[in-house]
Amino acid sequence: MFGILCGLLFLLQLLWSCFFAATLLVSLVRLFCRFLGERGLQISEFVCSYALKLVQLNILSYAQKIAGLRVVLYGDRVQEGEGSFLVISNHQSWLDTIILTLVLLKQYPGAFCRYIGKKSIGYIPLLGWMCLQTGALVSLSRKWIHDKGRLEQELERLRRLPGDFWVMTYPEGTRFSWVKKAVSLDYAKKNDLPGFNNVLVPRFKGFFACVQLLRSRLSFVYNATLIYEGGEDELGVSRINLAKVFFLRRDAPEEAFPSQRQLFPVAHVVLEKIPIDKVPFEEESCRDFLMTLFERKEKLIQRFKEDGSLSDKSLAVNLGLPFTQVFEGTLVLWIISLVGFFICWFSVVELGNFIHSFTNNSRIRV
Repeated sequence: MFGILCGLLFLLQLLWSCFFAATLLVSLVRLFCRFLGERGLQISEFVCSYALKLVQLNILSYAQKIAGLRVVLYGDRVQEGEGSFLVISNHQSWLDTIILTLVLLKQYPGAFCRYIGKKSIGYIPLLGWMCLQTGALVSLSRKWIHDKGRLEQELERLRRLPGDFWVMTYPEGTRFSWVKKAVSLDYAKKNDLPGFNNVLVPRFKGFFACVQLLRSRLSFVYNATLIYEGGEDELGVSRINLAKVFFLRRDAPEEAFPSQRQLFPVAHVVLEKIPIDKVPFEEESCRDFLMTLFERKEKLIQRFKEDGSLSDKSLAVNLGLPFTQVFEGTLVLWIISLVGFFICWFSVVELGNFIHSFTNNSRIRV
């Protein structure tokens, strides 16, 4: 009950913040920046990015400090100032984006972010709505004939940004489950592709478009593999999900007995940094390259299922946000939300006074 109460209170304050800080103020800034030309577009992009970042930090702070989410990181680190990069990941849960955002914001907080995903993601309350409002979500219909032009337009806009950025995408196109695995294996068999038991056959066109259009700006491609403790349910879906993180409170997971570890939300993330000049530019070679990356994911996940390990050494056993980022995601976001609230309140009062004055003047004339 305590976890449910905490989750509901968190969602209410997040709704408040999203409306007054990330929607009202962002809309006003974007409207004002339209009159400033190219410089105004850059300011608008920065404001939208920072508003989204504050909301992301707010969500991550709650997930870690209240819900007890733990992230174990392996492989390569993201270095701040190393340039822009593309992140490709397997897709197991709605929680995947939150986990990867934590990893990237922790290590490179100053970069612009973009997510490439299904149009339905924009309908997710709060976070999906925020991503659409700030332009961070490049939403696709999963029909390439319709998506190609929109994706090229958004990537060209991203390529012109003055600062570094990262783009996150899930080439599988959907979350893993036993039903989707059967469809994926059938597709692999018909197209003479390798079949996987722990990931789905990746879709190639979106990845290739990103490599083609952003190649001049990209420094690296990060191959991210996500694995959750707790196994999968009878449908093959990860037992760790958004509801368990945001509505079940966990205390001191690192002090738990081994038999209790499955109760705590623990995610393992393996990052593999690949220089962009190692990514083939030709279509067929690039397709083979992507399949090779997913073969590595398949082996990592299978290894974890068999012996519960990924690597002899982890970079961070409990990757957490520093105090400055927690401060931004709580107090700074609330201060900005209050400013937006008072602007809204003042506007409503002034509008009411104007209507009242206009009505009185009309009666006097009559």
